[in-house]
Amino acid sequence: MQCKDILLLPTLARAKLIAGKSGLGNPVRWCYKAETMEFADWVHGRELLIISSAVISSRDFDIERVVKEAIRLKLSGVLLLVGEEYIQRVPGSVRALADRHRLPMIGLPGKIPLVDVFEEIGHAIAYQNMETHRSGDLLSGIIFGDSVNKELLEYQAKLMGYEVQRPQRIFMVHIRFDNPALAAERMQEIREQLREHFQKGKCPVVLSSFNCNLIGMTSGEQQKLEGIFSCFMDDSIGKEEDCRLGVGSICHTVKDLKESFQEASRCIALAENSVSESPVLWFDQLGFIRVLLSLENQEAPLQFMQQILGPILRYDETSGGHLMETVQTWFSCDENMKLAAERLFTHPNTIKYRLVQVEKLTGLQLSKNRDKLELQNALLIRNYLYQNRGNQSLDSVLY
Repeated sequence: MQCKDILLLPTLARAKLIAGKSGLGNPVRWCYKAETMEFADWVHGRELLIISSAVISSRDFDIERVVKEAIRLKLSGVLLLVGEEYIQRVPGSVRALADRHRLPMIGLPGKIPLVDVFEEIGHAIAYQNMETHRSGDLLSGIIFGDSVNKELLEYQAKLMGYEVQRPQRIFMVHIRFDNPALAAERMQEIREQLREHFQKGKCPVVLSSFNCNLIGMTSGEQQKLEGIFSCFMDDSIGKEEDCRLGVGSICHTVKDLKESFQEASRCIALAENSVSESPVLWFDQLGFIRVLLSLENQEAPLQFMQQILGPILRYDETSGGHLMETVQTWFSCDENMKLAAERLFTHPNTIKYRLVQVEKLTGLQLSKNRDKLELQNALLIRNYLYQNRGNQSLDSVLY
């Protein structure tokens, strides 16, 4: 497993790379949570160092010293808890140090339970180690490997009786359990039930799993897959289990399968953050959001979003207004003021007044399609890249 793979795990969907991009290929042997600034005796090299709240709140905490020690001990990377009660700023000199020494620094909102992070990373590492010695699993190399070995993949598929020459796509199922103690047993049941649904639908599939995730590869057509996934969600997922399913784009060559997996994982992240009401997200159906998610440098869209929506957010905060809620609802109602008023339990004239306020604050004219599109795009960026990925706290550590 490598540092870049950590960013694909559902629990770390809100994580953000702060520095050390060139070291994302660093192998991760295990992870270690430091409890004090003195952690040298507890690591052996190639661990992902997690800086806990206990270290951050200690009197002798020094982020530069942590990074220098991590470099000296040849650790794989550093995971920092960020936010108002955690790390609020990483100096530019420290980020430059991490860049020079190829040490990835990853920021994660401190409110995310570390037990979930440990469990997901630990299971992912164990999964990869296990699959290294099991040539029977067709998906391990796709998910965590640097590249797909086409010949080996085709050979493994032939042994399993699976036709890999046809166009394929990767999907991912992520499940949260109210009772974690039963998770392992339930995951086995759910995996077999999903396999049965594919068999009933006469659709080929290869399934694998780690932690609370199922990974699948299939050549099934979209319409057939939609029926299978719908039946699976209705029949196999209990009321006490929260399930999200992401589906990547179809691939015509095996070398593109890892990208399909990454797309499925991004869909899980969006669904996990309640961006969509549907528990199943198809990357192909995300529209313009696909472009936003594919941008390596998201600073430009974030600046655009802040320029357009900043005045609205500041007005709502200082005046107790409801402009942001109103404009979002208005767009979701296809610009129908009466319907928007019903949903917000107010009068259509109130909606009209608030939209005029939005125009005054932003300088946009909502009667013009171009201005209206500017506002819609800013809202898309806020909903999909900013608000629902925890970047309010993450952005602050960059300055």
